[in-house]
Amino acid sequence: GLEVPTDRQAAFALSADQALEALFGYFQTPVKGLWQDARQENGESTKQDPKASSLYHIINAIDEYVTLRPRLKD
Repeated sequence: GLEVPTDRQAAFALSADQALEALFGYFQTPVKGLWQDARQENGESTKQDPKASSLYHIINAIDEYVTLRPRLKD
């Protein structure tokens, strides 16, 4: 289970929120429903096609956030 000391929960919650926000940045594409796998240093997407296998990891990351984030106190 999730055992985070009470005095660290706010920091962990903030980190989790920032990570999810960063993840959703990869969905900012001209084609709805796609994502970008990589960005250049300037923040622009690379021109490579996204890998279908990445969707597995994206779904799992969102599932972990939805499952565990509510257990952290801000």
